[in-house]
Amino acid sequence: FLGGLGASLNGTWVKSEVQVIGRETEDLPFFRQSEWIANAALFYERGPFEARLAWSYRDDYLEAVGADADGDIYWGDRGQWD
Repeated sequence: FLGGLGASLNGTWVKSEVQVIGRETEDLPFFRQSEWIANAALFYERGPFEARLAWSYRDDYLEAVGADADGDIYWGDRGQWD
């Protein structure tokens, strides 16, 4: 009965820095690059029946740089079930 059960996991950690003109002394991350990204899935496939439950996660990230840190735009972290 459990012969078609499986799982898939992966994760990525990225440490990045970029220099922006006028803000050279600050350590800013790459634009639109989350530090943590992860995915997990459970699946069952047997005969004509298939089912899958998946979760994905993306850490917060820098979308745009302002004149100073108060003007920077960040997107918050996000998790999603499918």
